[in-house]
Amino acid sequence: MQRRTGLMRHRIFAVAGALGIALVAAGCSGGDGQGKSAAAPDPGTTSQGAGGKAGGEVCDPINFATIDDDAHRVGWYALTNGLIESDILTEFDVSYLALPALAQAAGTGEYQIMQASLAVVPFARASGGIDFRFLGFGSGYGGNGPAFYVQADSDITSPEQFAGKTLGVQGFTSVFAREAQLVLAETYGLAFPLEGGDITWVELDPPTLLNAVKEGDVDGAVLAYQAGWLAEQDTALKNIGQLDALYSEATDGSVAFGSAIIAENEYIEANGECVAEFQRMAEESTKYAEEHYTEFADEIVEATGVSPEYLDYYWSTDENYMFYGGLDGEWVRSAQAFYDVMTEHGLYPESLDVEALVVD
Repeated sequence: MQRRTGLMRHRIFAVAGALGIALVAAGCSGGDGQGKSAAAPDPGTTSQGAGGKAGGEVCDPINFATIDDDAHRVGWYALTNGLIESDILTEFDVSYLALPALAQAAGTGEYQIMQASLAVVPFARASGGIDFRFLGFGSGYGGNGPAFYVQADSDITSPEQFAGKTLGVQGFTSVFAREAQLVLAETYGLAFPLEGGDITWVELDPPTLLNAVKEGDVDGAVLAYQAGWLAEQDTALKNIGQLDALYSEATDGSVAFGSAIIAENEYIEANGECVAEFQRMAEESTKYAEEHYTEFADEIVEATGVSPEYLDYYWSTDENYMFYGGLDGEWVRSAQAFYDVMTEHGLYPESLDVEALVVD
């Protein structure tokens, strides 16, 4: 299927980081964990960077951390294989980290730019005084992404019936969990606190969570990405509600998404041209992936053992996942709506003025 243009036209980044002790989440698929950009890119593959720095200087190397997920390796393939040319940004590392490692890395300065959960910025600003800014928003879900799953023979047919039941999530303060809490409150009228509410919440890593719902160790689970794709193929499970679609309905049509590309303001102010060049190159990497992912998917399959069908599921249509939503108005408005409603329900320490923190 052809991917939509317009609002969803640029999908650079993906979701899924977390913040320090506030966010506990599970790792995704394996791999070597890191890819290094080539200093001498393949000529003629994509457009040339727009001019160098004054005096012919080049940017300092950039370390970028993103989620350890094979669909995201597709998005960053052109970057990690030196297929994007630049006059000023000639060296950077892309590190693929499991979610706990991303959580620990936030605010340490080890990575100049990183992918993170939407939760990182308000918690970092409130608890650590870290002035993170937004370089992009991502990991959008178009209605066939994260969902509520139960055993196929379960009497539960709606998320409303999780009252008095156990519900598993990949992290108590992950965006998926927060969006699930909101849907359960706004759509079904359930009290959602992690302790003392209508539901008993269980936190497990994605593979363990998938097995737990299959074995009946939990009554239901919120599953996404590879775990969600596997659940959708499994006749032992049934989908009783699309979390992304329900969340969009509960927030007056907001785009359901969970991550941002962030950097500290001090770094951005000192390296504005290089940050802008990174944004450009990252966008071109996504464009390359959209147009050519079927040509190199076998390389990722061979390296990590991921199912090729999962890569196609992620990249073939916006109805499943959108790798990047950019910084256009709809995504900024949706991020603002997310922070506002989470703060209203007492889940985040402060609502942010998103537009004021965007670096465009």
